This record gives sequence, C-alpha cells and structure tokens, in this order.
Amino acid sequence: MLVTLSISVALGQAGGGLPVISEQYKKIIAPIQIPICPPEAFLMDVKLSYSNQRKIWCQKKIDTAYINHGLELIYDNQGKLVSKKYYEDGEQIEEKIKDKSQVSSNTDNKRKALVSTAKDIFKSLLMAIFPIKKGKFSDDNAFQVSRCKLDKKKLLMLLISKRSFLGNFSFEKGCDVSGSYRLVLNDFFPMNFKIQHVANFNNVVMQFKITTDIKGGLITLDIEAKDGRLSSSEGDLLFSGDYQLVLNPMGQGGFMKENVGGTFKVIEIFEEKVSYEESIIVDMGK
Repeated sequence: MLVTLSISVALGQAGGGLPVISEQYKKIIAPIQIPICPPEAFLMDVKLSYSNQRKIWCQKKIDTAYINHGLELIYDNQGKLVSKKYYEDGEQIEEKIKDKSQVSSNTDNKRKALVSTAKDIFKSLLMAIFPIKKGKFSDDNAFQVSRCKLDKKKLLMLLISKRSFLGNFSFEKGCDVSGSYRLVLNDFFPMNFKIQHVANFNNVVMQFKITTDIKGGLITLDIEAKDGRLSSSEGDLLFSGDYQLVLNPMGQGGFMKENVGGTFKVIEIFEEKVSYEESIIVDMGK
C-alpha cells in the first residue's frame, strides 16, 4: 500500500511524533510515495551518499538481524522513482510475480488451444453430418471424418420432404466419431458422440437444429447447435454454434450454391466462464 506525499521525510521523530522534514530533501518537489509497511516491519529512509539517491524501505528485526520486509523504493535527486522492489522475509519476490505472470500466460495459451481444438471438432462434425465434400479437415489434423458414413439420398429427402431418418457413425479408419443419431427438420434433436484421435476431448454432446427454406429450386440451410459440451478428464468445455449453406440440388455446377459460413462460441472451460466467439468457414466443396 502506498501513500503519495508532495514532500520528502527523513527518518526520525519530532517531539509530537511527526516526521522530521530534512532540509536536504526540500529541493525535491515532485510527489513521492511513502510505503506503508507490514505490521511487523518499520520504515527506513536514508540518502545514499554514493549515488545521491533516496532509499525508502521497510525492514524488520529477526533476532539480531535486520532484513527487508515490504516495499523498497529508490528515488533520484529529482524525486523520480528509479527502482521499485518488494521483499518477504528478506527475499525479493519479483521472480514470484514473474512466475505468476508466466502461469497466467500459460493458462491463456492453454485456453486458446482448447478453443481451437473445439472449433475444429465442430467444423469437422458439420462436414460429417453434411457430407457435401469428402476429405479430411486439414492435412495436420489427426481428427478425421472423411469416411464417416451418412446417406446423402436420405439427407436430401430430409431437406426436401422433411422425412427424418436414423443413422450411425462407427470408429474406423477415416472416421473418429462413434454414435447413433436421428436427423429431423425444424426442431432441436440430441447428438451424443464419442470421439478419438483428438487432443483433450473424448465425447461431444449438443442439441442440433436444421431449418430449411426452399425458394426457386434453392435450399437455404440454417444450422444451429446449442448446449454443446465437449468432455475430457479435466472437465467440460461448453459451446454453441451456427452455420448457413445455400444448396442447389439440381445444379450442374455442383450441389453447393453458396457457403455462407457461421460462428462458433465458447462460454465455459473447465467451470470457468469465458467469452470466445469466432467466425468460421468450413470447406464444403462444390
């Protein structure tokens, strides 16, 4: 804790218990900070003759020794702060503070890595559920959906005639998703999949909704995922997302008319509230 004063004080007490104003410091006109020491420590204030600097610090006595305990400030002869350190029982704790900063930095990096992994899983699941383009998500991603089997004809009938259907993903080479599903239109339905070959997570659940709007032979497909949960041995990551596609089932140039894109949000990581939101584009092909 610091108190800002506009004049310096030298160690010593006047008769009334007030600090003695030293003539040699009256030329210091800039505000200086006087530390308030821990209860077991007392304030020291000296002029360093070898450097013409002023040192104000807290120290305490242990047996016959005096050690730094609390804040230490050093000012030049113009009242400018040139050094600020903190001690606990004689040990400077700047390194401890640095360590805490490093821990915070590591935590932020881990969060970013988890969010990135979760985003890749969500995008890959969109590719598995809407297999317009076959292929792995990226060359350097171990998580694969390229051989997850979903009947395209049944999917098209769902989009056009709202005929729901059951399906199943199984672990195999090129498919790292396992679990049953029932696709329906215009209402939320649950999805619960085991996943493998992906860092940190082993299961994903979410409420999924597919809404269509058919005009002029085009199908506008709105996808919404809510109450998403990726589980791991450390805890859960909570997410939501949305996506939009415009499909042309009769198009000669390809099934995809427009890949509009969507958003991916993370709201909690291992019981800690967070707020991550990112625009996403999935390579759905043509």
